[in-house]
This record gives sequence, C-alpha cells and structure tokens, in this order.
Amino acid sequence: MNKNSEDESIIKDIGLLITTYNRPKYVLKTFRSLKKSDLGLLRRIIIVDDGSNSKITLWLIKRFKVNNIRVDVIIKERDGNKIHTSMLKGWNILYKDDQINFICNLDSDTIMEKYWLKELKKIYLREKNGENKILTGFNSNTHPVVDTYEDYYRKRSIGGLNMFFDKEVYTEIILPILESCKRILWDDYLVEKMKEENYYFLCTNPSVIQHIGRKGIWSNYNRYDYAEDF
Repeated sequence: MNKNSEDESIIKDIGLLITTYNRPKYVLKTFRSLKKSDLGLLRRIIIVDDGSNSKITLWLIKRFKVNNIRVDVIIKERDGNKIHTSMLKGWNILYKDDQINFICNLDSDTIMEKYWLKELKKIYLREKNGENKILTGFNSNTHPVVDTYEDYYRKRSIGGLNMFFDKEVYTEIILPILESCKRILWDDYLVEKMKEENYYFLCTNPSVIQHIGRKGIWSNYNRYDYAEDF
C-alpha cells in the first residue's frame, strides 16, 4: 500500500455516503475514525439518516464537519429497516454531481485504516474490467473467495457495509436494484444480479475496513459482519 501522498497527484473525485439510524456510540466511533483517515481523494460526504429518534445521533450528524470537504445531511422519515431507500437517496445525489467519478458508502458502525480510500481507488482503477465491477474494503471469511491475488480477492458475494464503484456501474447494476427492491436485505438482489451477469466483486487483501456494530441476523451463526484480517 502506497502511504506516501506527497508524490501523488490528488484528484478529489470520490463521493461518500454514510447511512445512519440511532446507535450514537457507533456513529461517534465511525466519525472519529473517518476524520483520522486520509481523505485527500474525497470531494463530498452525504449523510442520510433514516428518521433517528436519538437526539445524540441527530446532534452528531448535524455537527459533523471535515475540513475542505462538503458535508450534506439528509434526515428522512423512518422507513423501517429498508436501508436501500436511504442509499438510493444519497447515491443519486452523488451520481448527479459532475465533479464526482467514484461512489462509495460506509455503514455508520465501521472503523477504517488511514489510507483506505487510496487503496480502494488504486485497486479499482487497476483491476476494473468487464468482469470486475464492485470493490469492497471489508473481507468477511464467510463470503467464499474465487481467486486470491497479491492485494485483493475475487468473490461472488459480499455484504453492503462498504462498496466502491464508478457511475457506469451505478446506472447499469445498482440503481435498477435500488429502485425495484422490496426486501430488507437489498444486497441479496445485488449478489443475484452480479451472478446472473457473470460479474465479480473485488475485496482488498487485507481488509481496510472493520465492522464494529452489533452483528446482523445471520451473524449469530456465521461471521459475516467481522473481518478477521483487519
């Protein structure tokens, strides 16, 4: 991983979406980790809150600021556990921003390595082709590996905790799924679509993002929500 930013031409062309709902302790840890990381490539942050009734969470997201980066906060009406409606709202804004070329997301219960964005962009630019469409910085051992390379894995499935892609992938694959999705676990639709089209997910090796929140419904028996290599 290249950690020397001085000799790189910095192009601020990444848009980041963070989705929140209550859980202020996790939100605070995520914000602190994010502000400690290298955000030199980041142009804009959208925070979409799914109607939190936690006053602390709302206070945290409204006062969150990062030097030289635009931060927009959207608080929408509660839509149950349908996180895809929050993602659709936030990602559509980033997609329409002409200064953004790459779109990313983080759940609000994550921590990250300092150079996580540089690593994601580096691997994505180098490896994206007709088969490789979406990259994540979170490696769950329960998502089977198809191929192993020096700094990334190829997989057929990932979760929705973190993804990195370009605008073409958003319009071709992700947007239609978000617009038509009826299930809570929208990323299941995404995995099905990727398999149908014979597309692969890529995953950094090792992980540059870790999940710190309460484990999901399926992780009571499997470690979907934990990166062993972080």
